[in-house]
Amino acid sequence: MTLEERIAEIKTDKPLSQQRTRLRLIREILPSELPETLRPIWAALQKAEADVDKAWAEWDKARAAWRKALVENRGILEAWHKSICANCPWNGKEIVFET
Repeated sequence: MTLEERIAEIKTDKPLSQQRTRLRLIREILPSELPETLRPIWAALQKAEADVDKAWAEWDKARAAWRKALVENRGILEAWHKSICANCPWNGKEIVFET
């Protein structure tokens, strides 16, 4: 969460009686202000967060491509499904149970 996002969250989510104090105390901490022993750990965390963000972006892109392919290949998928699942009561949307 960025400093700006946290400030917005304080203004919208925290009780009015707490906002003034929270906004007065909040500030960005620079990595160079951290104790020396924590700096490499912080750097590793930042790199890992960037890697995670990149991985999620790739996942979102792949998921969108998968959903598009499912729509574009619906007929092929339905035929394939019939070939591997004989006597399946699937109607194209759900399994239909006999009552």
